[in-house]
Amino acid sequence: MPRGLSPLWTSDLASERPTHPAGLVSLFAPEWNHVCGVSFSGYARHLEEKIVWNFENPIVKAVTPEAWTWSRTAFAQSLDPLAEKGSLLMEKGRIASWILMCLQEVQIEIWEGLKERDPSFLPAALKAVSASKGVVYWVEHSSDPRLRLLTADGWSVHRRTKDNRIAEYLPEPGVEWVITVEDFLTRRHEHLRPKQK
Repeated sequence: MPRGLSPLWTSDLASERPTHPAGLVSLFAPEWNHVCGVSFSGYARHLEEKIVWNFENPIVKAVTPEAWTWSRTAFAQSLDPLAEKGSLLMEKGRIASWILMCLQEVQIEIWEGLKERDPSFLPAALKAVSASKGVVYWVEHSSDPRLRLLTADGWSVHRRTKDNRIAEYLPEPGVEWVITVEDFLTRRHEHLRPKQK
């Protein structure tokens, strides 16, 4: 059975403003609290991309309005953290903000380059936000769903069709977090199926 991730809102988003400095937040299944966010490629309209951050994720929780504002100013030209390394590493909220910004802007080259330019930076940054094993982020896309895993060793992408490890990062969330949708044709022609004995 095909699976996907879809936002389900219990209130009118048009009337609400984001309550988190990074944007939209939501509760995720408790089994997915290590997932920091999800990018939806067809959020409300075709080709509209939105990120929904996991309210219970420690990295997302560490972001404060002050840290987000500082990071937006400090990294207005480039997300390369080394020029601001001292100021960045002194506050957990700043590091968390920088990580979310890297995800928003898909800064693979900067993340990968840090391994060679300053091998101590990524381990220190990830440890400071309690993410020593890495940052987990899901991209829900109709033709190419994928998992992004950011670690001290690099930025890796795992595709559903090619990597069985996705179940390790996105285990079954439990029945209270699953919606099963039957299509109209399946229901309409159910009487034509052979009976099971």
